Amino acid sequence: LMLGPQLHSTTDNSLAKQLENYHQFNWTLLLKHQEELSEIKTINLCYNWLCEPQEEMWVAPELCPSMGIWPALKEKLQLCKNLEKLNLSLNGLFQLSPSGWINIIKSAEQWTKLKKLNLKGNTLSRLDDNGWEFIEALLIKCRNLDHLNLGNNALYELSPEKWHFIGNILKNCDNLTRLKLGDNHLEKLDAKGWLNISNALKKIPNLKRLNFSGNSMHFLEIGSWKELIKSLGKCKTLETVKFHKYHHSPTKNKLEKNERYTNIKLSPYREEILKNHGFIPTEFTGTWQRKRGPRNSIYLV
Repeated sequence: LMLGPQLHSTTDNSLAKQLENYHQFNWTLLLKHQEELSEIKTINLCYNWLCEPQEEMWVAPELCPSMGIWPALKEKLQLCKNLEKLNLSLNGLFQLSPSGWINIIKSAEQWTKLKKLNLKGNTLSRLDDNGWEFIEALLIKCRNLDHLNLGNNALYELSPEKWHFIGNILKNCDNLTRLKLGDNHLEKLDAKGWLNISNALKKIPNLKRLNFSGNSMHFLEIGSWKELIKSLGKCKTLETVKFHKYHHSPTKNKLEKNERYTNIKLSPYREEILKNHGFIPTEFTGTWQRKRGPRNSIYLV
């Protein structure tokens, strides 16, 4: 079994293993094995450009290429009642039509066990108000969602009104404990921009882990740094926040990468700001810890 022209070697030919590890969607996989979908827990549909062409093109979906599969794919994903992890990254969802979003949301009605949703690399900053309303409807259906990845979506371009709307969306995610905002060029924001983000983050009721990796946070202006650390100190449930600085090394497969990170060197003044808002240094290089307990720490590596 395979999901497309990019073949991956594996000794496990089960449908579950194929859906978890492969990219480039292939209709044959789901059409021949749809009876197994109720047991599937992980599906990886990244890098398939799942934006939708005109629906009249879908006369024979089993013969269609990857592009624009949501009308027919909906019927298959609705069978995945035990789905726990779904990767929709790198699919150009900012171009998805209203009918495409509706198909996703209808599928999500069955995803009562979904815990991890990856929306990375979909340029969500280009969504209009209706687009964010579709995101809201999707997250409402996924009530048990624990982990949300919004990385690499150019979120630095969002207006204050959009951040306010995002905050109102996330405040209803009662089970959300992990949020990734990496690779969004957030270092470009000024203090007012960070105020918008912090107001949104404070609305998440049970946020524990926050990831800013790949945003060059050590280049933030002092005013922005103050606003950021101040807001982190007010997040009552927050335990860890990461500021990894990634260096990507290309491999033969463009969908894979070797990731290395380096410690971010903070100036004494920035360290003092951290201390003033309840964080203390630990024995580990670049690690800051909440005063209230060892599990509540802020990682600056």
